[in-house]
Amino acid sequence: MGGASKVSLYAYIDETGNTGHNLFDQAQPDFFTAALITKGDFDAVYASRTRALASSFGATSLHGKDLGIGRLESIAPEFLSLIRSAEAAFYVSRVEKRYLLACKMFDSLFDSGENAAVGWHHYNIRQLRLMLTFKFSTMSPKSSVPQAASLVSQVLMSDMELCSPALDEKRVRSALEREGQGE
Repeated sequence: MGGASKVSLYAYIDETGNTGHNLFDQAQPDFFTAALITKGDFDAVYASRTRALASSFGATSLHGKDLGIGRLESIAPEFLSLIRSAEAAFYVSRVEKRYLLACKMFDSLFDSGENAAVGWHHYNIRQLRLMLTFKFSTMSPKSSVPQAASLVSQVLMSDMELCSPALDEKRVRSALEREGQGE
């Protein structure tokens, strides 16, 4: 088997901040995912301890949304002890939604595999792609981002092929006029 691990790893994954198509929800500007990684089945080994912590609040599970910060703070030392005994690791990712849209728009317009007018090196050399994505994300004022997203979406959805350096001016004007009429 040459180096294959005999220890099972378990991942418990959750997310928060998914607002669907409402990327501009000011109450939830970020999207987070978190994973608790353990060697072995955390639930099977530590179920009685987690149930005891939850039952101290009359709950059946430990979920921050239900317990709130105050109650979570009160069990933090015992919970930390539980996590340390499990030798658990945490992995967290954060996406700022205000940049997500700019990145998706950039990918749609400047991916050289999709748009023959874009040089291979602009998109496929990571440093150039990141620099161009950053510059693209700062091009328009914050207030116009939702309108720009709508416009780009309309243009892309109208089967417009981005295979020349200039966009089809007639289609762009038509999309702008529809946007102005609230369609």
